[in-house]
Amino acid sequence: MQTVKIGNTNWRTSNIALGIMRMGTCSVDQAVAALQAAHTAGNELP
Repeated sequence: MQTVKIGNTNWRTSNIALGIMRMGTCSVDQAVAALQAAHTAGNELP
């Protein structure tokens, strides 16, 4: 997975993120499924 440096810090993060602003409208099962799918997809990236 490719990462990027955050500003003038030593912190690094993936260059792709999952936005969850509207996750509160999902059921717990839907939210869990979305997070699991994102995690699986992230592990499949080169």
